[in-house]
Amino acid sequence: MVNTVVCKKEGCVGNRFKISVQRLKVVLICTECRTCEKYDREMNQNVPTICRQCGGEIFKVCKDVEKNEIYFQCAECDRKFTFSSML
Repeated sequence: MVNTVVCKKEGCVGNRFKISVQRLKVVLICTECRTCEKYDREMNQNVPTICRQCGGEIFKVCKDVEKNEIYFQCAECDRKFTFSSML
């Protein structure tokens, strides 16, 4: 099942994020309220902070719990990037 990531701050419904990587961990920064959400798992590949196709910096993020994958979709050109979380 694929779920869209939505900002966890109460009252915010933002679903677009700037992405940062700190010590191999992904940090999502909500574009609406600037709240940061850090993922505890390390990523096994380089996570995009800028779209390789258009240079966009804002992404929609989805998680597939069954496949243990995270999808990043550029908000400008809709290009998708798929990454597996390390267990």
